[in-house]
Amino acid sequence: TFDADWQQEYAWASETDNWFTAYDGTTQKASVLNSDNLPSYHAEGYYLSDEHSTGFLKYYKGGRYAFAVMLPEEGMTTTEYLNTLTADSLHNMLANPENVNVRTAMPEFSYEYEVQLPEVLSEMGMPSMFEGGLNRMTDGDNNYFVSTVMQKTFIDVNKKGTKAAAATLGIVDCSASTTEKEVICNRPFVYCIVDTETSLPMFIGTVETLN
Repeated sequence: TFDADWQQEYAWASETDNWFTAYDGTTQKASVLNSDNLPSYHAEGYYLSDEHSTGFLKYYKGGRYAFAVMLPEEGMTTTEYLNTLTADSLHNMLANPENVNVRTAMPEFSYEYEVQLPEVLSEMGMPSMFEGGLNRMTDGDNNYFVSTVMQKTFIDVNKKGTKAAAATLGIVDCSASTTEKEVICNRPFVYCIVDTETSLPMFIGTVETLN
């Protein structure tokens, strides 16, 4: 079970009609978590990007874990984006955020579902995660690999933080500059909970609809 508060909590979530465009093109009401509603800096401080997405890292209290958001480029579905990722490319992006101000917005969301991930991730080009391919991402000589992925998934992301219970957790064995970016997640996006010591995702999912 994962239960953590944001390092910077949102002061409130803004109820906004027709804010989120779902995978099927419908527009939906959202409770929007906007960086303008952060009490201190009114921005996040860590920007993520690769060839096909932009995103940000938002830290939880204590700094050990962070929430990562990846918004595919316009016209690309989350499935198409995930198919471009490899274990190396995902790790490299999570391990090397750009320290700049990022204006962000994302919806509150809560999901419960069941999924088997090893086959899915292998089909995405990440079979090495289950075959000892994580050792090059960590210090030391141990051969790390994802040994299992729990099937039952629950995640709740809100203005205070994140709860994830019996989640899709891979079990792994053995001051910003004045530059400003913008990541507005008003359409489907990918998210993960990241262990910042290893830059490995513990939990990964997508938001396709708020209904």
